[in-house]
Amino acid sequence: MALLEWMHRDYFLAGQVATMACVYFAPINAPKAGLMKSLRSPNREKAIDGAKNAAWDALYLSSLISMVNKAASGPKRYIYASLDRRARLIARMAMAFGGDGPHRDAMAAMLGEWWAKKHAEAIADKLTTIAFDIDLPEMAKKRRKAAETLGEFLEDNCSNAVALGKLSDALVAMAAMLEKERIAHGDLQTGNLMVSGDGSSVQLID
Repeated sequence: MALLEWMHRDYFLAGQVATMACVYFAPINAPKAGLMKSLRSPNREKAIDGAKNAAWDALYLSSLISMVNKAASGPKRYIYASLDRRARLIARMAMAFGGDGPHRDAMAAMLGEWWAKKHAEAIADKLTTIAFDIDLPEMAKKRRKAAETLGEFLEDNCSNAVALGKLSDALVAMAAMLEKERIAHGDLQTGNLMVSGDGSSVQLID
């Protein structure tokens, strides 16, 4: 609970990260194995790679959920498919956090598989409260500082010369990295490039 409160008030909380934490720290037979690959490896680089992998899983889900939320009142529907059962689990829980509103009872039921009932209820209550706080001005300000898709970044910063300059440098650096590593990517688009809040870094999410 203290972790969720800290993320909410002092840092930045995303539903998919919160649900991932709820599974990882759950005390009762939670499917946490492999959620953070090689975290305890004596090889520091492997441990860091495992953490990066989990972070990008969360970021991809964040982008997907954003698209789902924006399409909620329209005819378009998005489907998340993965061979990783943990990723599917996190996606289901994250969808309960957002979409057409926080589904408190659904969250409590899912959490109840790995937490004592009173703790599952308390966590679901906290996540519901956080979900309703998302549109507060101070929370909107935090979101603007977080990563967003290239398309969203361009919409928000079309008149910001400084941010666009940083973005240009970041895209050039990413292109150089792809060429150096001989990586061919045939589907670069505004929806699968994530940009940091100030435009200084860019990452592919697929």
